[in-house]
Amino acid sequence: MESSRSTTVVLAAVCIVFGILIGLLVRQNRALKSEVSALRTQLAESTLNQGAKAGFRPSLQLGEAVTGLQLVRPDRTAASLAFPHDGPTMLFMLGRHCGYCDQATPIYENILREHVAGVAPTKLRVIGVIADAPPPDDASDAGKTAWTDAFSKPVTLIPSFAVPDGPKTWLLKVNATPAAVLLDKEGKVLGLWRGEVTKERADEMRTALLDALALK
Repeated sequence: MESSRSTTVVLAAVCIVFGILIGLLVRQNRALKSEVSALRTQLAESTLNQGAKAGFRPSLQLGEAVTGLQLVRPDRTAASLAFPHDGPTMLFMLGRHCGYCDQATPIYENILREHVAGVAPTKLRVIGVIADAPPPDDASDAGKTAWTDAFSKPVTLIPSFAVPDGPKTWLLKVNATPAAVLLDKEGKVLGLWRGEVTKERADEMRTALLDALALK
């Protein structure tokens, strides 16, 4: 009888200790969650503040007007993208080490081939930006090899360029490869399609491109 009472007391004490430990763990878990939430908020605010200081919003917006770009051709000669232009501009963001880009490029070219046949180059401007191209002024052997590799995949209907200051321009707000940006003759964003090119997105691009070409 006395042994049974001792066992009961011990079990009760153990239960009390476990209860206290569980309470402490729950309290610590809540505090940890609160700290993590606060850190996430601080990080998000910091990121947005840095973007605001640099003049960037989280994403390119429809109707937003973009500025011109300094371009470099595969032969390292200078070119430019300037506004206003006689017609719309279709800009493609591609990466040479991007699997989705390899899938998207033929679709982009088919859209151009099927729906822009016979359109004068002065009416529709097509630009391909190689997002992972190395600096064009890197004269080292490694730099030269990387530059050649960046432009090694032939793309018939999409002239390819590098943008040396790309991260400092509005291209940063595209923030994806592959991506297609449709701009009107003044440089305003008419359409933005990022990531895998599904049938629905391809159809949207066709419609938007034809509507842009119909604008006077």
